[in-house]
Amino acid sequence: MTVTLKKLEQLLAKATPGKWRTFISCGVVAIMKAGSRRGGGYGEKEVIHWAGFDSSDYPNATEANAALIVALRNAAPHLIAKAREANELRAALLKAAIFIGSLDRTTKGEELYRRLDDLLGGKATSVAMRNGTA
Repeated sequence: MTVTLKKLEQLLAKATPGKWRTFISCGVVAIMKAGSRRGGGYGEKEVIHWAGFDSSDYPNATEANAALIVALRNAAPHLIAKAREANELRAALLKAAIFIGSLDRTTKGEELYRRLDDLLGGKATSVAMRNGTA
């Protein structure tokens, strides 16, 4: 299943906002909204609590599974922002590689174009060929 950044942002917008944390006590595992109520952690609102955490087919991984869900949820805004930055940088490098490849036919220009094209997985060459600039 491929999930786009836009889809992740939509899912994140619909999910319970704020930081989440795991609650683990006496074999009970739940995901809580961190700081949703006062009282040292007790009485926080549950985000997720289902029997799968408490009686999973993978009992040795129950706490790790909950911790992974919480960590990914809490990191999601930062990871999405970094992925968007990387996509923007890749697009800028692609444009630069195509521009260099179309204008500068010197040895240095060709070498820079090849290096950028390698970094971009051959995208610059395929776009340049489509545009007739290769």
